[in-house]
Amino acid sequence: MQKIIIPILLLVFGSLNVNAQILRIATSPSAISSQIPGYNEVTTINTKTYSYTPSTPSTTPTPVDEDSTTEDDKLYRYADSLSVNITTSDGNITSTSIGKVWTLKISIPNALNVGFIFSQFNLSTSAEMYIFDDARTVLDTAIKKGDFTDYDQVGIFPIKGNSAIIFIVEPGNFGTF
Repeated sequence: MQKIIIPILLLVFGSLNVNAQILRIATSPSAISSQIPGYNEVTTINTKTYSYTPSTPSTTPTPVDEDSTTEDDKLYRYADSLSVNITTSDGNITSTSIGKVWTLKISIPNALNVGFIFSQFNLSTSAEMYIFDDARTVLDTAIKKGDFTDYDQVGIFPIKGNSAIIFIVEPGNFGTF
């Protein structure tokens, strides 16, 4: 009985170390304007396109009469990673009634999904980042620096489609991007 209790307690206490969870919601083009501050006042979103050719997965071996050396090991490639450098000058800054807004659409032809890993996540304490798909049907809401204080890198789960839009709001024009 003690052997079961200890792993369960470690699982419960180990899960308390989680720092943040990004809320992904279903939305619509008409609803997104009420979910993102300043959305209606942004008229221009720059697009940065990256070329991409999907890698060809290796052919899995055909099992031969229970020979373990030729059986499929069930390891599949999950994603290809593109290292890119994006700066504030790549996007568009718009002054709105709620503050400054920085926007950038990332487009990767031939991609099935687009996700992000930010190696630097230097938002101001008052800024909020929103990420949504080009169709405006999936939205990651109110991502804040304070949610990721113990992390050098921040990852955003992939969004279906070959493009995604990053929308950063700096309320009151106080900070700099």
